[in-house]
Amino acid sequence: LHRVDRRQRQMCIRDRVEGDVTVSAPADAEALANVREIEGVLRISGWERESFIGHFPCLERVGNLRILDSSSLLTLSGLERLRMVEYGISIARNASLTSLDGLSSVEGVGGLFVASNPALARIDLPAAVELHWIEIGGCAFDPDTALESTNGITTLDGFESLESVGRVVVSGQAELESLPAIRRLLDAGAQGGEVIIQHNPNLPIEEVDDLRSRSWEQWSFYSCGNLGEGEDARCFCINGS
Repeated sequence: LHRVDRRQRQMCIRDRVEGDVTVSAPADAEALANVREIEGVLRISGWERESFIGHFPCLERVGNLRILDSSSLLTLSGLERLRMVEYGISIARNASLTSLDGLSSVEGVGGLFVASNPALARIDLPAAVELHWIEIGGCAFDPDTALESTNGITTLDGFESLESVGRVVVSGQAELESLPAIRRLLDAGAQGGEVIIQHNPNLPIEEVDDLRSRSWEQWSFYSCGNLGEGEDARCFCINGS
Protein backbone atom coordinates (compact mmCIF):
# COMPACT_ATOMS: atom_id res chain seq x y z
CA LEU A 1 0.00 0.00 0.00
CA HIS A 2 2.84 2.37 0.85
CA ARG A 3 4.46 1.77 -2.55
CA VAL A 4 1.12 2.50 -4.32
CA ASP A 5 0.71 5.77 -2.41
CA ARG A 6 4.28 6.81 -3.27
CA ARG A 7 3.75 6.13 -6.98
CA GLN A 8 0.55 8.18 -6.83
CA ARG A 9 2.38 11.13 -5.31
CA GLN A 10 5.12 10.91 -7.91
CA MET A 11 2.55 10.92 -10.71
CA CYS A 12 0.77 14.02 -9.38
CA ILE A 13 3.69 16.31 -10.10
CA ARG A 14 1.86 19.35 -11.42
CA ASP A 15 0.47 21.48 -8.60
CA ARG A 16 -2.01 23.73 -10.36
CA VAL A 17 -3.52 25.18 -13.51
CA GLU A 18 -4.49 28.85 -13.52
CA GLY A 19 -7.67 30.02 -15.21
CA ASP A 20 -10.65 28.10 -16.57
CA VAL A 21 -10.56 24.70 -18.25
CA THR A 22 -13.17 23.06 -20.51
CA VAL A 23 -13.21 19.29 -20.97
CA SER A 24 -15.43 17.53 -23.51
CA ALA A 25 -13.50 14.35 -24.31
CA PRO A 26 -10.86 12.04 -22.79
CA ALA A 27 -8.19 13.73 -24.91
CA ASP A 28 -8.94 17.02 -23.10
CA ALA A 29 -8.69 15.30 -19.72
CA GLU A 30 -5.29 13.76 -20.53
CA ALA A 31 -3.66 17.18 -20.17
CA LEU A 32 -4.95 17.29 -16.56
CA ALA A 33 -3.88 13.77 -15.56
CA ASN A 34 -1.16 14.96 -13.16
CA VAL A 35 -2.86 18.18 -11.96
CA ARG A 36 -3.85 18.60 -8.30
CA GLU A 37 -5.60 21.99 -8.50
CA ILE A 38 -7.47 24.11 -11.05
CA GLU A 39 -7.80 27.66 -9.77
CA GLY A 40 -10.67 28.63 -12.07
CA VAL A 41 -13.68 26.80 -13.47
CA LEU A 42 -13.51 23.17 -14.51
CA ARG A 43 -16.34 22.85 -17.03
CA ILE A 44 -17.11 19.32 -18.23
CA SER A 45 -19.63 19.45 -21.06
CA GLY A 46 -20.62 16.98 -23.75
CA TRP A 47 -18.72 14.11 -22.07
CA GLU A 48 -19.49 10.90 -23.97
CA ARG A 49 -18.31 8.31 -21.43
CA GLU A 50 -20.35 6.74 -18.61
CA SER A 51 -18.01 8.00 -15.87
CA PHE A 52 -14.74 9.87 -15.24
CA ILE A 53 -12.83 6.79 -14.06
CA GLY A 54 -9.15 7.09 -14.96
CA HIS A 55 -9.35 10.67 -16.18
CA PHE A 56 -8.77 12.91 -13.11
CA PRO A 57 -6.60 10.74 -10.85
CA CYS A 58 -4.83 13.63 -9.07
CA LEU A 59 -7.47 16.35 -8.87
CA GLU A 60 -8.03 17.56 -5.31
CA ARG A 61 -9.21 21.16 -5.61
CA VAL A 62 -11.03 23.40 -8.12
CA GLY A 63 -12.47 26.90 -8.03
CA ASN A 64 -15.79 25.94 -9.64
CA LEU A 65 -17.02 22.60 -10.95
CA ARG A 66 -19.64 22.51 -13.70
CA ILE A 67 -20.86 19.23 -15.17
CA LEU A 68 -23.32 19.98 -17.95
CA ASP A 69 -25.05 18.56 -21.01
CA SER A 70 -23.42 15.13 -20.90
CA SER A 71 -26.12 12.70 -21.99
CA SER A 72 -23.96 9.53 -21.73
CA LEU A 73 -22.76 10.22 -18.19
CA LEU A 74 -24.16 7.75 -15.60
CA THR A 75 -22.02 8.46 -12.55
CA LEU A 76 -19.38 10.91 -11.33
CA SER A 77 -17.03 8.08 -10.34
CA GLY A 78 -13.41 9.08 -10.97
CA LEU A 79 -13.56 12.33 -8.96
CA GLU A 80 -13.04 10.66 -5.56
CA ARG A 81 -9.80 12.56 -4.81
CA LEU A 82 -11.61 15.89 -5.06
CA ARG A 83 -11.78 17.51 -1.60
CA MET A 84 -12.40 21.22 -2.16
CA VAL A 85 -14.58 23.24 -4.54
CA GLU A 86 -14.11 26.82 -3.48
CA TYR A 87 -17.16 28.50 -5.01
CA GLY A 88 -19.70 25.96 -6.18
CA ILE A 89 -20.74 22.78 -7.95
CA SER A 90 -23.31 22.92 -10.77
CA ILE A 91 -24.72 19.72 -12.24
CA ALA A 92 -27.37 20.21 -14.91
CA ARG A 93 -28.94 18.72 -18.02
CA ASN A 94 -27.28 15.30 -17.81
CA ALA A 95 -30.06 13.03 -19.08
CA SER A 96 -28.69 9.67 -17.89
CA LEU A 97 -26.93 10.65 -14.67
CA THR A 98 -28.00 8.39 -11.78
CA SER A 99 -25.45 9.08 -9.04
CA LEU A 100 -23.23 11.77 -7.52
CA ASP A 101 -21.09 9.14 -5.76
CA GLY A 102 -17.83 10.48 -7.18
CA LEU A 103 -18.24 13.60 -5.02
CA SER A 104 -18.33 11.65 -1.77
CA SER A 105 -15.00 13.10 -0.57
CA VAL A 106 -15.83 16.78 -1.09
CA GLU A 107 -15.57 18.41 2.34
CA GLY A 108 -15.35 22.09 1.47
CA VAL A 109 -17.69 23.64 -1.09
CA GLY A 110 -19.35 27.01 -1.51
CA GLY A 111 -22.67 25.79 -2.88
CA LEU A 112 -24.50 23.10 -4.83
CA PHE A 113 -26.87 23.50 -7.78
CA VAL A 114 -28.53 20.39 -9.27
CA ALA A 115 -31.21 20.64 -11.97
CA SER A 116 -32.61 18.87 -15.02
CA ASN A 117 -31.06 15.45 -14.38
CA PRO A 118 -34.22 13.33 -14.77
CA ALA A 119 -32.58 9.97 -13.91
CA LEU A 120 -30.86 11.25 -10.76
CA ALA A 121 -32.58 9.56 -7.80
CA ARG A 122 -30.31 10.73 -4.95
CA ILE A 123 -28.59 14.03 -4.25
CA ASP A 124 -25.97 14.08 -1.51
CA LEU A 125 -22.59 15.47 -0.49
CA PRO A 126 -21.95 13.23 2.53
CA ALA A 127 -18.64 14.83 3.61
CA ALA A 128 -19.62 18.51 3.23
CA VAL A 129 -19.74 20.40 6.54
CA GLU A 130 -20.84 23.86 5.39
CA LEU A 131 -22.65 25.17 2.30
CA HIS A 132 -23.53 28.75 1.51
CA TRP A 133 -26.39 27.53 -0.68
CA ILE A 134 -28.16 24.44 -1.94
CA GLU A 135 -30.44 24.76 -4.95
CA ILE A 136 -32.30 21.67 -6.12
CA GLY A 137 -34.05 22.85 -9.27
CA GLY A 138 -34.27 26.49 -10.19
CA CYS A 139 -36.22 29.15 -8.35
CA ALA A 140 -38.99 30.11 -10.80
CA PHE A 141 -42.04 32.32 -11.04
CA ASP A 142 -44.39 29.70 -12.47
CA PRO A 143 -44.82 25.92 -12.11
CA ASP A 144 -44.21 25.02 -15.76
CA THR A 145 -40.85 26.76 -15.79
CA ALA A 146 -39.92 25.26 -12.42
CA LEU A 147 -40.71 21.70 -13.54
CA GLU A 148 -38.27 21.99 -16.44
CA SER A 149 -35.52 21.68 -13.80
CA THR A 150 -36.78 18.43 -12.25
CA ASN A 151 -34.42 15.69 -11.14
CA GLY A 152 -35.49 12.09 -10.44
CA ILE A 153 -35.59 12.35 -6.64
CA THR A 154 -38.54 11.24 -4.52
CA THR A 155 -36.79 12.30 -1.31
CA LEU A 156 -33.97 14.64 -0.32
CA ASP A 157 -31.91 12.66 2.16
CA GLY A 158 -28.26 12.52 3.17
CA PHE A 159 -25.94 15.50 3.85
CA GLU A 160 -25.09 13.74 7.14
CA SER A 161 -22.05 15.94 7.91
CA LEU A 162 -23.67 19.29 7.13
CA GLU A 163 -23.71 21.72 10.05
CA SER A 164 -24.68 25.02 8.42
CA VAL A 165 -26.25 26.28 5.20
CA GLY A 166 -27.15 29.82 4.16
CA ARG A 167 -29.92 29.23 1.63
CA VAL A 168 -31.92 26.18 0.56
CA VAL A 169 -34.13 26.16 -2.53
CA VAL A 170 -36.11 23.07 -3.58
CA SER A 171 -38.17 23.87 -6.65
CA GLY A 172 -39.91 22.04 -9.47
CA GLN A 173 -39.16 18.47 -8.38
CA ALA A 174 -41.94 16.46 -10.00
CA GLU A 175 -41.63 13.26 -7.93
CA LEU A 176 -40.45 14.71 -4.62
CA GLU A 177 -42.43 13.52 -1.58
CA SER A 178 -40.26 14.23 1.47
CA LEU A 179 -37.32 16.31 2.73
CA PRO A 180 -35.66 14.43 5.60
CA ALA A 181 -32.28 16.16 5.08
CA ILE A 182 -33.83 19.55 5.77
CA ARG A 183 -35.72 18.16 8.76
CA ARG A 184 -32.48 16.81 10.21
CA LEU A 185 -30.78 20.19 9.81
CA LEU A 186 -33.63 21.99 11.52
CA ASP A 187 -33.85 19.50 14.38
CA ALA A 188 -30.10 19.67 14.95
CA GLY A 189 -30.27 23.45 15.32
CA ALA A 190 -28.03 23.96 12.30
CA GLN A 191 -27.08 27.52 11.48
CA GLY A 192 -29.18 28.64 8.54
CA GLY A 193 -30.75 31.52 6.70
CA GLU A 194 -33.50 30.92 4.18
CA VAL A 195 -35.60 28.00 2.95
CA ILE A 196 -37.73 28.18 -0.21
CA ILE A 197 -39.90 25.16 -1.08
CA GLN A 198 -41.99 25.72 -4.21
CA HIS A 199 -43.78 24.06 -7.13
CA ASN A 200 -43.20 20.45 -6.05
CA PRO A 201 -46.54 18.91 -7.11
CA ASN A 202 -46.20 15.67 -5.08
CA LEU A 203 -44.77 17.19 -1.90
CA PRO A 204 -47.65 17.23 0.61
CA ILE A 205 -48.52 20.41 2.45
CA GLU A 206 -48.27 18.40 5.69
CA GLU A 207 -44.56 17.80 5.00
CA VAL A 208 -44.03 21.48 4.27
CA ASP A 209 -45.92 22.62 7.37
CA ASP A 210 -43.94 20.20 9.53
CA LEU A 211 -40.69 21.75 8.29
CA ARG A 212 -42.07 25.23 8.81
CA SER A 213 -42.92 24.42 12.42
CA ARG A 214 -39.33 23.33 13.03
CA SER A 215 -37.66 26.37 11.46
CA TRP A 216 -38.02 28.60 14.54
CA GLU A 217 -36.43 32.03 14.45
CA GLN A 218 -33.09 31.19 12.85
CA TRP A 219 -34.60 30.39 9.43
CA SER A 220 -36.81 32.38 7.06
CA PHE A 221 -39.25 29.92 5.51
CA TYR A 222 -41.25 30.39 2.29
CA SER A 223 -43.39 27.93 0.35
CA CYS A 224 -45.95 27.86 -2.45
CA GLY A 225 -47.38 25.63 -5.15
CA ASN A 226 -46.74 22.31 -3.40
CA LEU A 227 -49.39 19.57 -3.14
CA GLY A 228 -52.45 21.04 -1.42
CA GLU A 229 -50.93 24.50 -1.20
CA GLY A 230 -51.93 27.64 -3.09
CA GLU A 231 -49.71 30.17 -4.78
CA ASP A 232 -48.15 32.93 -2.70
CA ALA A 233 -46.15 35.67 -4.41
CA ARG A 234 -44.11 36.23 -1.25
CA CYS A 235 -42.17 33.01 -1.83
CA PHE A 236 -41.12 33.65 -5.41
CA CYS A 237 -37.35 33.76 -5.75
CA ILE A 238 -36.68 35.75 -2.62
CA ASN A 239 -33.47 37.79 -3.11
CA GLY A 240 -33.28 36.45 -6.68
CA SER A 241 -31.61 33.35 -7.99
